[in-house]
Amino acid sequence: MSKALTSFALVAILTALLMALSLAVARHGYPYGAIGAKRLDDVADAGTFIPLASVYFFSALLMMILPIRVAGVVLTNAADAIFWTVIMLFAAIIGGLAARWAFDRSNILPALLNWRFL
Repeated sequence: MSKALTSFALVAILTALLMALSLAVARHGYPYGAIGAKRLDDVADAGTFIPLASVYFFSALLMMILPIRVAGVVLTNAADAIFWTVIMLFAAIIGGLAARWAFDRSNILPALLNWRFL
């Protein structure tokens, strides 16, 4: 569990720093900052995360239903890799939202509406 939390925190912090750098560069008028922020927003989109989370849920469902040997195969070949992918993607989402909240409060509302937080 601590490995997952450490990985989550590291990716969230690095994503927040990268988003903050992109927003600062875009604020100075360089197009690369806007391109970088747009790419990070595209990665941290509900359309990317929700299907991946549903695949992870389906693999967890299979592990509960299937016999123990087959469930072990599902765990080692699917669920573990999907778990780490979901952790990293969720950390990127949180890092991007935190950077938008800290440095660009005028554009935080569309990001929150995309995730249906409001």
